[in-house]
Amino acid sequence: FPSHDTLTALDLAKRLYQALDTPLSLSCYLLAKYGEYQQLVTKSVNPSWYLHPARFFRDYQAVKLLSKFPNLDTGIDRQATAKKKFIEAETLCAETNVRFRDIWSSGDTSPFSASVGHVLWRAQQKISNILGDVPLYEELEFRFGPGAAFGVRGETSVHNKVSSTLECTFAMLPILGDFLAEFPGWIRTDTAEVLPRNGSQLTFVPKDAKTDRPICIEPLLNGLYQKGVGTYIRSRLKRHGVNLDDQSINQKLARRAYFDQLSTVDFSSASDTIAYNLVLDLLPIDWFEFLDVARCPRYLIEDNWYNFHKFTSMGNAYTFELETLIFYSLACACCEELDIPFETGENLHVYGDDVIIPRGAFDLFAEVSSHCGFLPNQEKSYKSGEFFESCGHDYFQGYFVRPFLIKKEFTTVEDAYYATNQVLETNRFSNESSCSRMYFFDLVSRPCDL
Repeated sequence: FPSHDTLTALDLAKRLYQALDTPLSLSCYLLAKYGEYQQLVTKSVNPSWYLHPARFFRDYQAVKLLSKFPNLDTGIDRQATAKKKFIEAETLCAETNVRFRDIWSSGDTSPFSASVGHVLWRAQQKISNILGDVPLYEELEFRFGPGAAFGVRGETSVHNKVSSTLECTFAMLPILGDFLAEFPGWIRTDTAEVLPRNGSQLTFVPKDAKTDRPICIEPLLNGLYQKGVGTYIRSRLKRHGVNLDDQSINQKLARRAYFDQLSTVDFSSASDTIAYNLVLDLLPIDWFEFLDVARCPRYLIEDNWYNFHKFTSMGNAYTFELETLIFYSLACACCEELDIPFETGENLHVYGDDVIIPRGAFDLFAEVSSHCGFLPNQEKSYKSGEFFESCGHDYFQGYFVRPFLIKKEFTTVEDAYYATNQVLETNRFSNESSCSRMYFFDLVSRPCDL
């Protein structure tokens, strides 16, 4: 084909809408043709409307195709949307903190069932068992993450970070002597000058066509400490069967959910709804203090500082491991409370806020999660039915139906062909029934040849 011919992402999308050839996909074509992009990116499908995986895939592909494409003029202020969600999450965390304070003073979990209290107690024991004793600094693997720090922007290489001014929150100052002693080749503790910070800076990065993602940029030494703690919690989780280095466990269980009576659960803004008092309630006090010393208690936005109601945010380097620990422990505790047999990696697993759980425990897990201040994502959580999804894999009656997503602009047919074939290679699964494998070739590659 003429590989250097011009082909934009929108051109490719319109060709694919036509090739899918369903009433819904053709309506997407018309919306794209006439620039009705806000209506286009807010379209959705309900899996319960479908009986056949191929028919579902065609419509699912249509509504998802441009859902992650950031270059559409939708008229949506993505940053304002993200800021609104962030504030709503903070409000939810404040309410959760009050709820736990009330429980501590009265012991009453109303209006939730008595089982919620039992589950929280079981989760406390599970977390204590997973974490074990608080480690010494010498047991932790401290390293810098790839992102920016409060005082390090632009070029965020390790060289720039080790050459920059040291900074941390006020709460870390008392432990700096012992902490910095772990880096004798980098810092002389008797001469180190450290700039205290009030907390982190809230900023926003692109997420999808409808909203940005809120990210809190941590002070340099806080981030270094957090990374070591997160890596340690990750290793402790792995000892108990939760492997955060392998998304395929969740993905395989999502495929089996239709056959094995499993449910898939996802949460809205999970990283922003880990309330301070929830962590205080669930973690052993020495572990709580170990994490608390390096969290940011405040955030900066538009030159103003505000107190966090959450314990940790997206940007804190142990957030992912901490939320996994919490959701895993709650899921296990729900199964134990209901006497439902479970085995990690076989019928229960957690990756961040992606949870796979036996179907019989779904309702209690949803209730406990709500009590803890988490919001199950109704559009991405499936107790039963034909469709299940987790960690980027979508299945309808056990058939893989993950759609192709256009996430960046193209300039030529060659670019589009390369991108679509990368998706084909990524989604080539052995020993799995794949509906979308056939349709990717037929419906994605073919328009590129025009």
